[in-house]
Amino acid sequence: MNGFWLKMGILVGLLTFSVSSAFSQLGVSAGYTALLPFGSGLHSGFQIGVELPLDEESSYYVRLNIYGKRFGDRVSSPNSVVEAIDMNTTFPNYLNVTSQNSLSFSTLELGRKAYFFGSYDYGFSLYGGSGITVLLGKAKLNYSEYDENLYQLPAGVEESGTIIGLNFGLNLGAKQTFQFGSVFFDTGLSYPILLQGSNNTSQVVYTEFGNPSLFINFSLGFRKDLY
Repeated sequence: MNGFWLKMGILVGLLTFSVSSAFSQLGVSAGYTALLPFGSGLHSGFQIGVELPLDEESSYYVRLNIYGKRFGDRVSSPNSVVEAIDMNTTFPNYLNVTSQNSLSFSTLELGRKAYFFGSYDYGFSLYGGSGITVLLGKAKLNYSEYDENLYQLPAGVEESGTIIGLNFGLNLGAKQTFQFGSVFFDTGLSYPILLQGSNNTSQVVYTEFGNPSLFINFSLGFRKDLY
């Protein structure tokens, strides 16, 4: 987990502590999550969250999702070349290498749920909702080994980059409440209203992973209510 999302995780924890002190009921959750960018492969990970019930039929929620990397094919391309640090003493001046793209995501969801055919904290219930998702992607070119004392990446070629997005989404799920807590499953569909890469590497890697313009997510977890 990079530093930004570590801070977000700490923030969710502090939010849980402060909000639980101010309100009579608060749900904390954790579990498995998966992200499927449309046209690309599945990213698996874990999620933690907090949920604040407004009444028996509605709530606000915040959820942090950390997804693992996916790797592309190892290929030779125009970006898969390193050059000699000293062109006068190192031969060949240019060395062909292979590179393997990798892409990982983390997201922070903020939204509202509406419970129907049941309630927030009793028995079985279906729920639906909407919200916004802050998306952070890490794109990287993983090069095969070469002598870094003799060779370097060409000027203008960066090994990694960042993708930042803001998505709007809808979700639908179900939960079952037991005496020990609630088990839930939900799925969502989100569309990026803002998506920006930090450099050419991030744009190239994102494109080679299918340039997804829709995101589907799945979550299976456990929620415990604090009173």
